Amino acid sequence: MKKQSNCSMCLFHISRSLSKRVLTGALTCLTILSFGQSSIHLSDSLPRDENVVYGELANGFSYSILQNDLPPNKTFMALVVQVGYSDEAPNEIGISHFIEHLGLRGTIHFPNGIRDCLQRLGLELGRDFNATTGDKTYYQIAIPSNDSVILKTSLLALRDQAGGQRFLDNDVREEKAVVLNELTRGNSEWFSTMYETRYQLLGQNAENKNVKESEIDNIQRVTNRQIQKFYRRWYRPRRQMLVVVGDVNVSVLKKQIERIFGDLKDFNQLGEPNRKDKISRLSGMDHRYIVTKDPNSRDIAVSIYRTKIAELNIKYPSTVSELKAKVQDDLFNCLVKNRFEILAQRFELPFHDISTIVERRAIVESAGIDAIETRFHASGVEDVEWALRFIGDEMRRIVRWGFSDSEMERAKRLVIHQRLSDLRTSSALLASIRTYRMNGSFLPVNTSHGYEELAKQVSSDDVIDTFRDWLTSGANVDMHISTPPGITKPLPTKAEAFTWLEGTENESILPLTNVKFMMLPNPLANREAPDYSIKPSFEPNTTELVLANGAKVLLKCLGPPRKTKEGDGVDVALHCFRAIGASSYGVADYQSARAAAAIQSNMGVSTLNSVEYMQWKRLNNEAGLILGASPYVTNDESGIKGGASLSNVESLLNLVYLLFSQPRKDSLAFNAWLRDRERTDLREQNHILRFEDSIAHTIGIEDNGFTREQLNQINYERSYRIYRELFSEPGEYTFILAGYFDQKRMAEISNHYLGAIVGGDVPRPQRTHLLPKDSASVLGHLSPLKNLRATIMGDSIGNVHVRILFRCTRKEDAAATVKIQVLNEIIKSLLFNRLRERERGVYSVLSNLRTSLKMDEAIFDINFEASPNNVDALVASAIDEIQRIARNDYEEHIFYNAISTVNSRINVQMNDPFYWTEYLSRCCRKACNFDIGLELKKLQLLSRSDLNKFTKNYVKVEEYSLFMLL
Repeated sequence: MKKQSNCSMCLFHISRSLSKRVLTGALTCLTILSFGQSSIHLSDSLPRDENVVYGELANGFSYSILQNDLPPNKTFMALVVQVGYSDEAPNEIGISHFIEHLGLRGTIHFPNGIRDCLQRLGLELGRDFNATTGDKTYYQIAIPSNDSVILKTSLLALRDQAGGQRFLDNDVREEKAVVLNELTRGNSEWFSTMYETRYQLLGQNAENKNVKESEIDNIQRVTNRQIQKFYRRWYRPRRQMLVVVGDVNVSVLKKQIERIFGDLKDFNQLGEPNRKDKISRLSGMDHRYIVTKDPNSRDIAVSIYRTKIAELNIKYPSTVSELKAKVQDDLFNCLVKNRFEILAQRFELPFHDISTIVERRAIVESAGIDAIETRFHASGVEDVEWALRFIGDEMRRIVRWGFSDSEMERAKRLVIHQRLSDLRTSSALLASIRTYRMNGSFLPVNTSHGYEELAKQVSSDDVIDTFRDWLTSGANVDMHISTPPGITKPLPTKAEAFTWLEGTENESILPLTNVKFMMLPNPLANREAPDYSIKPSFEPNTTELVLANGAKVLLKCLGPPRKTKEGDGVDVALHCFRAIGASSYGVADYQSARAAAAIQSNMGVSTLNSVEYMQWKRLNNEAGLILGASPYVTNDESGIKGGASLSNVESLLNLVYLLFSQPRKDSLAFNAWLRDRERTDLREQNHILRFEDSIAHTIGIEDNGFTREQLNQINYERSYRIYRELFSEPGEYTFILAGYFDQKRMAEISNHYLGAIVGGDVPRPQRTHLLPKDSASVLGHLSPLKNLRATIMGDSIGNVHVRILFRCTRKEDAAATVKIQVLNEIIKSLLFNRLRERERGVYSVLSNLRTSLKMDEAIFDINFEASPNNVDALVASAIDEIQRIARNDYEEHIFYNAISTVNSRINVQMNDPFYWTEYLSRCCRKACNFDIGLELKKLQLLSRSDLNKFTKNYVKVEEYSLFMLL
């Protein structure tokens, strides 16, 4: 590590006084930044964050601790082991991943398994503890800070994962089935792309023609002796580190770490293993061109890598020069991303999901390369040529003309906001400390303000000068094309693909013009609001307003305005609704009515056309502004849902006013929407969507998809008219706003905007409820209500996707609500232990609690993947576990863990604005209500016998629907 600066004051605590005069030039020049009476060179090290406590034990094991109370009463811990796939020989591929799995099985202090012990303490796999393997191996646990028993147990668990794994024969045999199941499920585009780029583009273990199959073969053949040999070679104290960040007592925790991890032994007496620090093969400009097949993809996926030898450690900056380079990287990523989005909005591009990003230490960190990665998806082979020519031309335009002032201003605002939002939560801080320490440096002080000052100084020329050679002739270019099944046209040859991408220098390439930042118009800015009346509400802490236009407004105040920063989350949620929907229209208009809100969500409002409106929404998201609202139309209801931070509530209400009163009509944008639906949503082309639709209709939930026949029935003129009709009578709407605000102020601005909505000149839709036959089925299939076994055939290969639906009669009261929630948590635990642990038939199993539109039923939606020849046995096991609950035949700790989980969820809901808008809208529809606080009281009184009776009386164990996707 570089020597720390002698600067007496922390660089970024006083960076506001940073001189505006920064000499341009290469990062290696001796530029000096002024800080009051002090100065620091660009090459100087960033001051270390002295709040982080670092230590190293006598055995070489190191640790890092940081006290942080965001979120409160939460502690995050991670054990990092410097071993991963980069350390595996060809005949060892997959062993580090296998050991990571075995880390949750039997150990010295936990002979029955770490997973079992942590679950008995109320922690949940995936949510609270997990492990991952990549270039390094990570074991992670998140715990409540105020429980000393859980803290000590978690530290012991991490200690045993570091040096106390037992590798019992039974554990190895059982976990091998789990790992193999996980690998066979890894047919996603991301998975295959990762492997192919890692092993073929980089040339790592290039003798393995198919790396995933090699890993599966290795895991099948690996012996216990081989596993232990690998473990002893790599799992050594000096290659391990513990990071703890959270609401902790640092001095107490330090002593616990020294006591618990101090006895770790180094079993390897042969010295340090040879880690492959460099995998790079960037000795020439060979332009690798690789084509692979992805059986689960529907599009052609193309990845372009402009690679070069890594120089500065920009990914984890520890000097001011590296931080400045990081700023330029972030600006370039943001500028190119925004440029592509603007062009995609202006032109009808036949390709989609295009992105470009600078990635330092790309693909595999130890490869020692940097890359500019560009990716896109194309529906057909002919579209690949267009995309490659488009990307090549745009990169040449950027090199020649740079970026406009407005583009730079927007990008600076976005990257500065993102940086200011980083490094605040304990989980984000843990990740930062972990990565810095693994790269041999220390977490610097919060660099947000210094980053901000450096970003403000960077010009478009600075960015282009940094990347000019990289984008032209100064880098090797590799290309990877992943194709889906059914591609019959020949792919381009290597020569054709690179000719399209590289093109020729075109003197006619012009700069991009008319790039501007869109603002939402406010036609009510100077309007005087009408009077309104206040009446008592059925809900405590709720004000009911009756506006001059007849609209009813419910204001649910959860507390005074919170002191939050932009991007922290929603302060105010909104939901308005009217009991008229698509079923009020006849068969001829039904599809036009069903699609009306989805179409108008993209058409624009007031003076913003469709392109400008979508750009405005995108800019808000990128800038971290919490603001959004979307209309919806179901069979029986129409309305708008949205939310905003407190500073944007007035803009939210203005947007709702515009969606009601000033929607735009744009036939070209409608055609673009139609093409997008044909590409992504057609049920004839997507077996997974058909599968989900069949399940949704069994439950009684509407779907939003379309068949080609249904799309052909949509008439845009009629759809636009229907939208105006549905959103034309404010007197029939109930508006609900819930959150943290001043009640009086919220009443005033609600009246100002919502009271301005008028009925207009459109006719009022009739409540005819002419529900057409095709809206209640999927491709002509209407599911029966019990003992259904449906197999939906698709073009996928591999495992069977299984869904089992159990019904429970639903009562709208607090006691029944908490019983259903507790029951669902118990089902998840029992099925996980039975199907994954005992029978080893699935990798993961879930149980989701769903409510049908009938509102009188709850659905336990169980889903998992399994081998086709194992489905019947696993389904029988799942049903047996449900019946165990009715017999009260399960471990006591599972019941109390479920109680704890539901209790935490209810406490979160009580502070969630969105929960309250949904709760109040449900009360308004059914003219009933109950105090959510009563749920907590009922939960505390719930006993196992009560749950047993409820399961026997209300859960229809013998009546279920089974769906399988082959």
